[in-house]
Amino acid sequence: MNKILLSILICTLGFMGFGQRPNFGLVGFGAGTVGGTGGTVVNVSTYEQLAAAVTGTDKKIINVSGTLTGPGGGVILDVGSNKSIIGVGSTAFLSQINLHLKNSQQIIIQNLKMSMIGSTLGSDADLISIETTSSNEVKYIWIDHCEFFNVKPTLPETASKKDLYDGMIDIKKSSSLITISWCYFHDHWKCSLIGYTDTDVYDRKITYHHNYFKNIKSRAPSYRGGTGHIYNNFFDGLSDKTTEPSSDAVNSREKACLLVESNYFKNYVNTIYSAIDDVTYVGYAYGSNNLFENSPSQTADLCSSFTPPYSYTPDKTADIPGIVASWSGVGKLSATSYKLTTNIVGSGTVLLEPSGGNYPEGTVVKLIPVGNVGYVFTNWGGGLNGSATPATITINANTSITANFTPVTGVNDQSTSENIFTTFPSPVKNTLNLEFSLSDLSDVQLSIKDNLGRTVLNPKLTGLSMGNNNTSIDMSTLHTGTYHCVLQMGNKIMTRILVKE
Repeated sequence: MNKILLSILICTLGFMGFGQRPNFGLVGFGAGTVGGTGGTVVNVSTYEQLAAAVTGTDKKIINVSGTLTGPGGGVILDVGSNKSIIGVGSTAFLSQINLHLKNSQQIIIQNLKMSMIGSTLGSDADLISIETTSSNEVKYIWIDHCEFFNVKPTLPETASKKDLYDGMIDIKKSSSLITISWCYFHDHWKCSLIGYTDTDVYDRKITYHHNYFKNIKSRAPSYRGGTGHIYNNFFDGLSDKTTEPSSDAVNSREKACLLVESNYFKNYVNTIYSAIDDVTYVGYAYGSNNLFENSPSQTADLCSSFTPPYSYTPDKTADIPGIVASWSGVGKLSATSYKLTTNIVGSGTVLLEPSGGNYPEGTVVKLIPVGNVGYVFTNWGGGLNGSATPATITINANTSITANFTPVTGVNDQSTSENIFTTFPSPVKNTLNLEFSLSDLSDVQLSIKDNLGRTVLNPKLTGLSMGNNNTSIDMSTLHTGTYHCVLQMGNKIMTRILVKE
């Protein structure tokens, strides 16, 4: 095997094991938060029990079980200082309850699902709202491994849709020293507002890390004034432009300076930006090591990089979709980690979604077999049977699967003849040229996938005819690396490995 082919093979297969179970310890500006540690343990399974438990300032660890629903179409529940509110297992759910942290300190909220679906609270329908009155302060807050959801945004954009439910986590006034980590935010219009007016520019010092933002329209976060640290988050935006609005991510406002590093942005119109409407002053950001898939890079003006006053080690940006999608949200803190091993017979590879190789118990993994030139996938072996493509498997133990690829010949199969499907130049810088022969015009699709199996380009094929065809693809927006060019004709799939310089 020559050195070039060997390096491509290593790049193609190297994503399959990025590490073991993550470290879920408290990191960020919220370090020092202890909540109700050392206090009375209270078990609750009704709203009334929860409402009684969160009052006062005495230390309590409040274990929440089952579904708790706020009365009267939704309720704002004031939470006193020195409380840890912890969901039990993976089913603890607060419905139509706004946890209101007003002038409170030392709060941990962990492993809870929360939603306002069905609430009539309107602009008060935050899931968690943090604020102060007078000269009071809120500080030392840790929100971790929670899931927040409402309704997926759809077109047309209307005020009634946007304002049906308010924010997921909104933070105002003299609130600071906060970490929001490993949470799953999904299906909502306005996610997280920091500062409620253009004059509310307190230096709140908030860390967002390892959060999963999926199908969020905007405010992820919208950050007025002060400093913030946003790292290792997976921003997975709304993607159907015919039925859904476009997604906006980190909006820096009112002279804020945000350190935005090692995040993965997918399907966003704005990633790290400062909207010039509805502001007195623009905001700034210092972005580094971020990756952008079908998304623009930073447009916000630069501010000086600052060093956070705590130790942290960012994960590799390319690994973030797999890590965060697998380990964010509820039920992951105590989940057992299992390893998925893939073996190849013949010549090909298996793409995993989520990527990785180590998963929490119960994770459903999609496996996509991709044969190399002259090989076609035939069937699975080991811990997976059949020949489905893609296939799925639920990880409940260490599992080893085998993907079998066999050589094929003949025009009616995936021919080994290079003139059936040719890509050039190699490596490619901006424009990729393709030549291919068609014997069937039905269901012809072309895609460019990265080494994690994600589709990064999906060009439209027009003017096709029987026999020889040629087209070109603009590759200038892709990062340097190795990709798969996949041509599908009915049930036949041909793949070429590309090197982008």
